[in-house]
Amino acid sequence: WSFYTVNHLDTVPPFMNRIAHQGYIAGIVTMAYLLYRYVLMLIYQESDTVISVPKCVHAFLIATFLGVLFLPIRYISHPVSNYSMGPMAYLAYISIIVYISLIAYQIYRHRIKLLYKTKLAITISFGVTSLCLIYQAIYPYSLISGIGFTIITLAFYLTIENPDATLVELLKEEKIKSDAANRAKSAFLANTSHEIRTPINTILGMNEMILRENDNEAIEEYA
Repeated sequence: WSFYTVNHLDTVPPFMNRIAHQGYIAGIVTMAYLLYRYVLMLIYQESDTVISVPKCVHAFLIATFLGVLFLPIRYISHPVSNYSMGPMAYLAYISIIVYISLIAYQIYRHRIKLLYKTKLAITISFGVTSLCLIYQAIYPYSLISGIGFTIITLAFYLTIENPDATLVELLKEEKIKSDAANRAKSAFLANTSHEIRTPINTILGMNEMILRENDNEAIEEYA
């Protein structure tokens, strides 16, 4: 909707154009915040580390939404494609940079506890998103910021949330547990066999001595 309105400045009323861009930028900010919360959830699932969202992050989110409501925005006409600039657009860039920085900090802090697959998916997806943001900052008429979030969503789904990938991970974990149980069973049987065999051989040896050397018929019968 915002792409359409910004490229039809002559026919779309200014208030509708502003509402469209407010919704778009608010959606980007919300997406960035939710991705930050999602990464915190992944860290909790894989390391049992509870990470609460700092109050300053919530305050920043509220301030960002207020900025989306009240900050000005201007529209630039370009032969390739029109685009929006101004404080509201800059606020979207700043918020995304803040959340990516927070995610990078948490990943670095808990890198030892996270699975390699999780770290790789997050690193690649947010790396590509950062490149998209840099490219759009240099060429603002390219309008590819949304592609970055699409890549993040696909990367997380295909590598972390995909049911098949999750099933493979569960099968690997169950195989590891099964192998460990088999090793424990083999070790138990080996130890138990040794512990039983030794006293039985002792008893049989003593009984053989009784049968060979005893003269008492009753004892020999017992033996």
